Amino acid sequence: MRNAVMQAPGNVREEEFADPSSQASARTRRGRSADSGLDRRALFAMTLTVFIVIMTETLPAGLLSEIAGDLETTEAAAGQLVSAYALGTIVAAIPATALTRGLRRRPVLLIGIVGFLVANAVTALAPWYLLALAAGLWPARSRA
Repeated sequence: MRNAVMQAPGNVREEEFADPSSQASARTRRGRSADSGLDRRALFAMTLTVFIVIMTETLPAGLLSEIAGDLETTEAAAGQLVSAYALGTIVAAIPATALTRGLRRRPVLLIGIVGFLVANAVTALAPWYLLALAAGLWPARSRA
């Protein structure tokens, strides 16, 4: 339904008055939540990112014997890979936050995800313990 609305003397503007459910469904069609205006694609991307980061932190703890066997080291040394990753996160978090505070969020997030992906791939394919240890420190910096 269309109604004419007077803006100023002599100027007429048409404004569409639709019921709220059609406005909500229009927002939902564009990928936004009907209630909050939240972009669902962005929410999915952030959820997937958090899932990958948490899996990277917790999965090695259950695979220490396999990691130790592949890298020809002890389980305790393989456990140090997890500790080194955590230490790298602690050391890098505050400086990374300070350095990227004035930058746009999306490029920083994308660069961090790519760095995280490359470092995790190197860690997973590393034939030597020291390479896995060094590569394990990089995703900690990317995530921080």
